[in-house]
Amino acid sequence: MKCNYIEYHRLTDQMFSGVAQTDTHLNQYTEILRQYLINGGAANTMLKLGIGIQVTTKRFMLLPKEVVMRRFIWLKGSRKGELLDRNEIEAIGMFLPGGALYGKEDNYIWD
Repeated sequence: MKCNYIEYHRLTDQMFSGVAQTDTHLNQYTEILRQYLINGGAANTMLKLGIGIQVTTKRFMLLPKEVVMRRFIWLKGSRKGELLDRNEIEAIGMFLPGGALYGKEDNYIWD
């Protein structure tokens, strides 16, 4: 399986459309997108764009860690550590095969 714009767009539509965007729902779809991007060979594209996924956990006294939140974040630049908004998450697909910016991630500057 190789990542492509059309499939990524379908997944982001499922993430943001028709369902109440609870933390559980967003965590689940962030993980689905993460697996899709990594298994599809887009990990280097994500690194070049300076985008990662932050996983926040809580530890309780007698229980194992619980994942509280998974979100896309900026790893570099003026917005380092900030969450990506919906449009930015959807725009990642433009850098995948079939997207208008495929192969241009080295020269792209997000503002």
